[in-house]
Amino acid sequence: MQCIICGKEINDNSNFCEDCGSPTIGAPNISNQNINNENRLELTDENGNKIFFEFLDLISYRNHEYVVLLPEDEDADEVVILQVEALSDDTENYISVENQQILNSVFQIFKERNRDFFTFTD
Repeated sequence: MQCIICGKEINDNSNFCEDCGSPTIGAPNISNQNINNENRLELTDENGNKIFFEFLDLISYRNHEYVVLLPEDEDADEVVILQVEALSDDTENYISVENQQILNSVFQIFKERNRDFFTFTD
């Protein structure tokens, strides 16, 4: 299969593109029925509410992977950073990051990698 972000060929069993780090369409929690366009994700919160996000980036930091998402809410002006937790070979979970230092570090990496694509304000 091909990566929906960069177009590179991906192993059918992979959850992420090895070239750009984007999740594959077949990845758990990012299934075909949950994606209406290339970067749109539907996640379910702890109360069972569906929340839609735009996938922006996948960042490796200190032996963990983090997804950077933008809520599709019109008023959203901040990204959401969640840690990717592999539950098995074909199942993963996204968990909140409570450590402010990790959040800041991952966001700094995101800003550096995407400075040509986004305008960041403090």
